[in-house]
Amino acid sequence: ALVSCGGGRQDATYKGKLGTIEFKGDTVTLTADDEVFKGTYTGNAAKNGKVKITFNEYSKDGGKTFSDRMEIFKASVEDGVLTIELDGRPFNWSIVK
Repeated sequence: ALVSCGGGRQDATYKGKLGTIEFKGDTVTLTADDEVFKGTYTGNAAKNGKVKITFNEYSKDGGKTFSDRMEIFKASVEDGVLTIELDGRPFNWSIVK
């Protein structure tokens, strides 16, 4: 049997008034109404600390078609709350247990 040493990333899903953010494997997806942003991230979104999110695909039709769009966000996780600064204001998402 394989035993994890716990050093890797863990999947995490957060919900907030701006939609749902899912960190799975090496990818991150933000879904808000019909808008979908996809990209990658560094850090561990399931633990307290900093996370750097890079969105490089954008859909405005619910994920049917995507176009290139590069945006980088600095985020932090503290006690199950993900905070991302958007346009100079902090927005929070809470972890889904």
